[in-house]
Amino acid sequence: MTFDSNQDLWLANNGSSSDLIIMDAVTGGWEYVYGINANNKNDFGRTINDLTTFRIFSNDPN
Repeated sequence: MTFDSNQDLWLANNGSSSDLIIMDAVTGGWEYVYGINANNKNDFGRTINDLTTFRIFSNDPN
């Protein structure tokens, strides 16, 4: 799991075809965003074992 810049929590289940889930850390509301359970035809077809956040400390990332 990891937090994004909006302080939303991203989680992945570790099934053979993982789902990515986003959760609002304040309200506790969540939804499937990617994966079979998201019902949007985004199937990774592989297990996601870990998530991380890539932080940029510059206003001009180029």
